[in-house]
Amino acid sequence: MACRRLLVSRRPLARRDARYAEHGPGPARGRGRIGRGHRGHHAPGRDAERPGRLARGRSHARHHRPRQRVPAPRGARPQIAAASSDGRGVVWSVNEDGYSRLRWRFAGGPTGERVTDGQVGDVVVAADGSRAAYTLFPLAGPEEIRIVDLASGEDRVLVTGEPLARYGPRPESLRIPGTEGDIPCYIYRPERRAARVPALLVIHGGPEGQSRPSMDDPILLELLAKGVAIVVPNIHGSTGYGKSWQTRIHRDWGGVDLADLRSVARGMQTNPELDPDRLAVFGGSYGGFATLTCVTRLPEFWCCGVDVVGPVNLLTMLENDPPNWRRWNKLWIGELDTDREKLIQRSPITYVENVRCPMLVIQGDNDPRVPREESDQLVDRLRALGRPVEYVTLGDEGHGFVRRDSQQIVYERITRFLDEHLVPPTA
Repeated sequence: MACRRLLVSRRPLARRDARYAEHGPGPARGRGRIGRGHRGHHAPGRDAERPGRLARGRSHARHHRPRQRVPAPRGARPQIAAASSDGRGVVWSVNEDGYSRLRWRFAGGPTGERVTDGQVGDVVVAADGSRAAYTLFPLAGPEEIRIVDLASGEDRVLVTGEPLARYGPRPESLRIPGTEGDIPCYIYRPERRAARVPALLVIHGGPEGQSRPSMDDPILLELLAKGVAIVVPNIHGSTGYGKSWQTRIHRDWGGVDLADLRSVARGMQTNPELDPDRLAVFGGSYGGFATLTCVTRLPEFWCCGVDVVGPVNLLTMLENDPPNWRRWNKLWIGELDTDREKLIQRSPITYVENVRCPMLVIQGDNDPRVPREESDQLVDRLRALGRPVEYVTLGDEGHGFVRRDSQQIVYERITRFLDEHLVPPTA
């Protein structure tokens, strides 16, 4: 029998729903929330404001099971949930300031718990609900696949991955006061420290993503070994801190995030451990936009900046976005017809003459999300103004770099640039 309909699960920004698409051209229709008729458990969105609530799905209408409230620690957010087909065993994890807390119940018994020193990935529950397998990414060790007995709580390692050559230090979790709430940050301190060390601000992409406590990036590990501190914030727009924090940045790029970045930069500048004359900023994709916002609208803080595939002009970004991104950019960034003046005001290109520090810009030639035109216009303006800028373009690469030779080029160019402008001369 020919297939006429396709069920599509999608996660539009801060919620999750389902649609069906008829075979042939035309939009998807018939929206419904995932979980209605869904076997197992699901978290209500990725970062519900009320973290204690998980919904129990049903495997069949005759065996409907009511919604269940599952306790979560204050400040923790539901992350992953899974259940056995008979509903006897349920396992879920919560995100507590970036660390995962794994919890479970079996046959209506008490809640078991394991506070992990890292992040939980996938969770699978056995058909009879007695055991669960999950992946764990420890803070300073190789990935593990573990088995937990839901009745006894016994937890053991099943498989251990290959260890990395080195791991980063344990970060300190801190809060920097901001204009709309304290901003969660991690700071990674180098082992070899001078009185005041240089620091690199690393801003994650998304913006709906979360920097979590782990350090395996070779560029950042190299900087730590050379005596540079790494500061990693989760500004407004980040997941893991509630839906209000996550969605506050919608249609406000260059607004609330600018205020957060100013607060973080001032916190770095006044930190007695950090050298206020050697602060740099680095980010990719949305993190690149945030980096360009920093160097154009907060130019007094930075000795250099690294932008990787970041949009510089929100107008041209929206004009050139591909059809499959227009709906999301409308919700995330704004509309050309109604928000033109605001988009101009919030675009880093509007303030490019303010740039004081050397810049490194890296771009894929075939980027479908942030077209090369974004980086081209930035570099052209910087060169016309006589500002120092290095420009690296990579053929056959898109929004991110997958070829080994491209990755090596990026590693070498960023490392060399930061060695020149950020790393202490004695390193």
